[in-house]
Amino acid sequence: MSDYRPAHRIREGWQVHLLPDKWLTVTHILRVYAPVNFVRLDLSDGDFYSCPPQQEIRCRTLAEVRAAS
Repeated sequence: MSDYRPAHRIREGWQVHLLPDKWLTVTHILRVYAPVNFVRLDLSDGDFYSCPPQQEIRCRTLAEVRAAS
């Protein structure tokens, strides 16, 4: 269970599918509005991912994570 959602809707604790066959949990979110508008997602593997807020990212909510387990 997952869906594509805009990056600005993703919350801490959700999982994102950025790598093939690997779900990573979002540990922290930084939203920057000026001078450049972007969202930075800190991930459970220690890496981060930055993108425009409207970019569609495959993700799972907490309820979807529990249902997939």
